Amino acid sequence: MKTLNMGHLTFENPQDERIPSIPLYMDQVLDYLEGILAPLKRVPDDTVFTKTMINNYVKSQILDAPIKKKYDKATIEDLILVYHLKQVFSIPDVDSYLKLLKAQLGYYDTFSQIQNLEREKILSDIGNEITPENAGGLLTALIAEITVKKQLAEQLLDYLNLNTSENIKVSESKSNMESR
Repeated sequence: MKTLNMGHLTFENPQDERIPSIPLYMDQVLDYLEGILAPLKRVPDDTVFTKTMINNYVKSQILDAPIKKKYDKATIEDLILVYHLKQVFSIPDVDSYLKLLKAQLGYYDTFSQIQNLEREKILSDIGNEITPENAGGLLTALIAEITVKKQLAEQLLDYLNLNTSENIKVSESKSNMESR
């Protein structure tokens, strides 16, 4: 009988001491992320990121460009967040949310803490015993919950983006009026 891998529910995003403080080259970043995010893979052979993916995130300005071909700690944190966010959002929504998130001080740590609390709640809710008899019902409940929460998350993102762009327009028009 196949066993259920629950490692992703005990996973915690790496914090300061576990994230390299020296800038890394692309291959080093890929190796690091591959190792640190391995417990979250659905299939062990899955790739966390490719060079092309990271280069596209940089071209799209989702991630900061490397300095002298090296990626700093903040960019590695952003890549970890992108990994989580792309499980839920389209890439344009990942970009929008990451921009909103990065406006907050300590955004990586805050996201990680909230994510850890959510994992603890789920572990508490489901308990330790998942059996073939209760797995189907749990799966249906999780899918229903996820779809509702995903739809709400998309609506909230649109709402925040709309209000952010309206605030920018208002402040721009005030600046234009004052400069006249």
